[in-house]
Amino acid sequence: MKIRKSQFEDLATLLSIRDSAREIMRASGNMSQWPDGVPEEALFRSDIEAGDSYLVVQDDGRPVGTFALIGHPDPDYSTVTEGGGWTQIDARHAIIHRLASNGECHGVFKSVLDFARQTYDDIRIDTHEENSIMLSALPKYGFRRVGIVYLRGDLRRVAFQWRACW
Repeated sequence: MKIRKSQFEDLATLLSIRDSAREIMRASGNMSQWPDGVPEEALFRSDIEAGDSYLVVQDDGRPVGTFALIGHPDPDYSTVTEGGGWTQIDARHAIIHRLASNGECHGVFKSVLDFARQTYDDIRIDTHEENSIMLSALPKYGFRRVGIVYLRGDLRRVAFQWRACW
């Protein structure tokens, strides 16, 4: 798999992958994360504008996943409750948001992590408490649960961190 920056002409593909990921979540019992229209198209547009949006594509160019890799602090991540919090709070880090796969192949998450780890030694991510797929995958890839964050003030999410050197 390859990873490339998303362009505005990829927007329909990004939204389609988001919708496929929602169906996968529902099938696995996660009934409340990403209701219809969420994450909003405006967030995907903003990610593209900022240069933070990526597509995961098969070797034949077929898109199978998307994510945002944000290399600056996220205000929603400034407070962590119910856990030990981030290690090295001021360290340069990246945040993965809006990670989604259309379910057509395995290895999207690993590809995203391999890509992010080429640049960052500290990666942070959050997931919904009902997202059993991510809750299971994150520890397998070396992420540690650090507590709870609240996105946009009220969306409770489980926060995880990976560091090259714990």
